[in-house]
Amino acid sequence: MSPSPLASSSTPAVAESPVAPADAGEKLLAMALPVPPGATGWKQPPVRLTTRTGVLNLDQFIAALYTSEWTETATRQAKNRGFVVAACHGWKNPDRSQVEVMLVEYESAEGAQSMYRGLRKLWTEDTSTTFFDDPDDQAAGLVHAQLNEDGMAYASLITTRRNVVIYITRFTPAVPDQETAQELFRQQLHAFAD
Repeated sequence: MSPSPLASSSTPAVAESPVAPADAGEKLLAMALPVPPGATGWKQPPVRLTTRTGVLNLDQFIAALYTSEWTETATRQAKNRGFVVAACHGWKNPDRSQVEVMLVEYESAEGAQSMYRGLRKLWTEDTSTTFFDDPDDQAAGLVHAQLNEDGMAYASLITTRRNVVIYITRFTPAVPDQETAQELFRQQLHAFAD
């Protein structure tokens, strides 16, 4: 299998393109789960994220999610899918776990579905992770038990609602926590629906 196209700590920064309309990005960011009481919002994201938190334009989104060898392909796909804007933020919990919330808006529901299908396919083919379906939430997920650059295992879930991709990752020291990741994911789905 070829290397994963998802970003890692070795992903170089990509030159920025013009920022998406602030109101679209800010509206999307406002739909993300808030930092819970007792947690600390990310000032600087963990090693895996190579860009920043907040509203992300196309180049920042690509740099945050894909490795450098996939930059050209991923950029072309995002443009073809009708990428509008992305929003990303996260937090550290007192137990050292961390949560990343990424919302990605496309011009149409088909664009969001296309991204979902693409990542779902990659996840099912990745032999270093355990893939799972979450039919209750019409979602797909993966569990990555191997520790990343930050010494964390993680569980991720992804789905779409209307024209937005909802992508949540929960990082935990040593052992991935799929159950808590799914609960946070459901909270995000409810927050998005409100």
